Amino acid sequence: MKSMIDRKLVLMVVAPLARALLSALVGYLASKGAPVDQIEQLAAALGAGGVVAFNICWELVDRRKAVNKAEVRLIDDLGLKPGQAV
Repeated sequence: MKSMIDRKLVLMVVAPLARALLSALVGYLASKGAPVDQIEQLAAALGAGGVVAFNICWELVDRRKAVNKAEVRLIDDLGLKPGQAV
């Protein structure tokens, strides 16, 4: 099931939730007297930074999965059992 999860699908689900949360935060801070323009700029920067961080983390996880699969494939090709010394 995990291999069927697509990055775009996750972003389609998470991005609107994050936008709603940031919008609520902007509204709350604006009601407390904070300057709305600056808060909206901060929220936009946080949103963009969040997407970048998400993509970087996704790539790191994908690379780690690829390394693990390659290691398992190599062990199988060599006919070794896990934990067996070469």
